Amino acid sequence: MVMLLCVIIPSMSQVPATMHVGALLPLFRADGRPLAGGRKFARAVELAVDAVNQNASLLPESHLELTIRSTNLSTQVGMRAAFEFINSDNVPLGLIGAASSSVSAAIARLLSSFSLPLLSQSSTSRELSDTSNYPLFSRVTAADTAESRMLAESLVSGLQWRRFAVLHSTGSYGSDFAAELEIHLASLGALVVSRTSFVAGADPSAN
Repeated sequence: MVMLLCVIIPSMSQVPATMHVGALLPLFRADGRPLAGGRKFARAVELAVDAVNQNASLLPESHLELTIRSTNLSTQVGMRAAFEFINSDNVPLGLIGAASSSVSAAIARLLSSFSLPLLSQSSTSRELSDTSNYPLFSRVTAADTAESRMLAESLVSGLQWRRFAVLHSTGSYGSDFAAELEIHLASLGALVVSRTSFVAGADPSAN
């Protein structure tokens, strides 16, 4: 939350008494079932807002008001929620989210057209590091490039493994991470003998 404020406040000529902040989080799955992980993060964001509001040294003449909308892990639902923020009476000064890289990418492109920043807690796709396409996107987690490099070094140098089978989810997160991992493994002299994708959340008994 403090990082989001650091992005927002320097661009403002005057800090308003009430600063509206939005969050786009996966509170539900695509099928409508509640998603525990997304709800836990939503609670963490609420606690962060409370902590900022209770610390007079951070916003001595203002306070934050938070609105959370669900993306349902869907680009379409996430974009619709983002439009609802943009068209609301109290347009947020910035947004937190989304969890999925593909959802974050779509929303970040939209928000940049309205000069609204997006801060993600878990989107790791290398694509999002392109500041020409995502000028107002930032994140608090490492990109796939860094994570996959560290994993490859741990497996090859640490465990002395040389041959690998990679199983990853479809979508930008799983596909991008698997591709980066394969590159780093190859640079260390290891070999990926098999790479298979699956649809996250799909019923395996349906096949």
